[in-house]
Order: sequence, then structure tokens, then C-alpha cells
Amino acid sequence: MTSHTQEGVLQQRLSTLTMVAMAFAILNTWIALAGVMAYILPSGGAVSFIYGFLVCVFCNLALAASLGELAALWPTAGGQYHF
Repeated sequence: MTSHTQEGVLQQRLSTLTMVAMAFAILNTWIALAGVMAYILPSGGAVSFIYGFLVCVFCNLALAASLGELAALWPTAGGQYHF
């Protein structure tokens, strides 16, 4: 009796630039920043805008890394709900 198992291979279809562009589109960072511009610019000016944007980028990267770890740990649909 022979087993008909196959080695699972996932091919990369999207480039890194495409994935980054999709992340920006999904997260709507620009729309969120445009909504708070009326509060940021009078309060701290361009410096607070740039620092706030960098904090948002860092937090989004931390969130993506943690969800990536959960997806690798439990590779099921809804893997982040299983921990």
C-alpha cells in the first residue's frame, strides 16, 4: 500500500511592495491621520505629526508581527482566536 501524501508548498504570489501597499490600504492610516490633523497641527505642529506617525507605524508592525506568530503557531482559519 502506498501513501499518496504530498509535501505542502505555498508559493509567494505577492511581492513585498504589493503586501506593504495592501497593508496601507487596509489600515487606512492616511484617512485616520487626516481626521486628526485639526488637533495635531495646532497642538504640536509638524513635529508631533511626524512622531505620532512613527508611533503608529511601530504599533502596526508590532501587531502584524504578533498576528504572524499566531498564524504560524495555529495555521487555521481564525488562528488568533485559538490561543
